[in-house]
Amino acid sequence: MTTKLVLVVVGKGDQLLYETNLTKKKEDMTVISTDHLQCLAALEPTESQLWTQSQTYLKVVDRILGSSVSCFVGPNYTKILLLHRPLKPEEAIKHFFNDLYELILKIQLNPFYEFNSPFYSPALEARVQALAAKHLH
Repeated sequence: MTTKLVLVVVGKGDQLLYETNLTKKKEDMTVISTDHLQCLAALEPTESQLWTQSQTYLKVVDRILGSSVSCFVGPNYTKILLLHRPLKPEEAIKHFFNDLYELILKIQLNPFYEFNSPFYSPALEARVQALAAKHLH
């Protein structure tokens, strides 16, 4: 079974803010786009769990075609979704989400950042890949 790690960050109103493939071996773009769609499909179960739980880490919110989608929701309703196969340890995912949310919060608190707009930079990509290597690989 191949390892898959796909990260999607969604803002208020389900606005796509950031997306990347965290898998060590890069794959075909059509495969990546279907994985991103599977992450976005997990937004519906995420919304239903938001009303029943008070934690920011919602654990596995959806399982799709042998892959699991874990979710972290920040206080400003920024949703971080991680599609992973095989199933990763919950503690590792929780630590990854906490460190990643710190990075996202730094970007969002920047006075030049326009609220709910997509963000991407090569430096951010490198830091996210380093966090994934530290916690998930």
